[in-house]
Amino acid sequence: MAFLDNSGDIILDAVLTDAGRKRLAAGNGSFKIVKFALGDDEINYRLYDKTNSSGSAYYDLNILTTPIEVAHTDSTISLKHKLFTLATPTGDPELLYMPELKLNTTSFTKAGLVSSRNAYVVIGEDDAFNQITNNNAAGSVLPNGYVDGRGVSQAVGSLGFRVAQGMATSAAGGKEDTLQDLLTETEFSIVMDRRYLEMVVPAAGGGGGGLLGAVGNVAALGGAGATLATPTVKSNVFSGATNLRVYSISQATQPTLFVPRPSSPVFAGPSALNDLMLYVKASSLLQTNEDYYYDNFGTDVNNFESGLAAARQFTASVIETTVRVIGMTMGLSVDIPVQVIAKR
Repeated sequence: MAFLDNSGDIILDAVLTDAGRKRLAAGNGSFKIVKFALGDDEINYRLYDKTNSSGSAYYDLNILTTPIEVAHTDSTISLKHKLFTLATPTGDPELLYMPELKLNTTSFTKAGLVSSRNAYVVIGEDDAFNQITNNNAAGSVLPNGYVDGRGVSQAVGSLGFRVAQGMATSAAGGKEDTLQDLLTETEFSIVMDRRYLEMVVPAAGGGGGGLLGAVGNVAALGGAGATLATPTVKSNVFSGATNLRVYSISQATQPTLFVPRPSSPVFAGPSALNDLMLYVKASSLLQTNEDYYYDNFGTDVNNFESGLAAARQFTASVIETTVRVIGMTMGLSVDIPVQVIAKR
């Protein structure tokens, strides 16, 4: 790590990502710059000083002389806050607040993270599912935060990850207000590790019920007709990460992944009319190579869920991963912590 010398002239430090350098080195014509991105991760705009006695030329001096790291080739640790161009809303010459993405863990039944794990837990195989549900004994259901990730239909019939977008402050308006269309993301990139997870798309009115029926306060989407989503070959959002895959989704082409916002939104200010609802299952790659992946990338945890009855306790092999949701208009993002488990 190093810092740019910004004591004099303004320096533009541009680098190729790992993926770009790989294509350049290949020498087969695949290297072609078609996009670039800018960000302001390290800028503190509160340093702008309109009271500087030396005049307006000095208002932004503290910002311009802020130590800035050199550009990173690994985009997983840079450009967290991308710059974008936004047309000024009619009648609003100064846009003072920006929306954000937020994981909704409160607005519907079983939506919360598994408290002892601080993550959602995806059950990847039958033995773990049978242990947690006490072999499907009467009255036994999956606890809060658990996803039945054994198959496509089970995933849609159990639990989805609900992502809302809106303003965190009531100064932007009331929580019953609707976010302007101009500030609403309708297209997203969903990034996950292909070794552990796959994305599932429910069918409209799929039937079958599950936790996302009436108790979920969302459209009744069961497993019937659900399908695996098709990712791009390799992530171009996270350069150099060969196992990451991007699923490109939009409200226009995958409407079953968008549900009406709850009657009690999670934001203090205006929010979008629809939330994004994601469904995942344990990947086929993981399910067909359990020993290899759990032995090499998992951690054994005794009494995995301390809140369960003794008969449902077990030693689990746990693989920790993340699902990242990125808005394609403004670059808003949120990370969803996930643990994939199997009984050992």
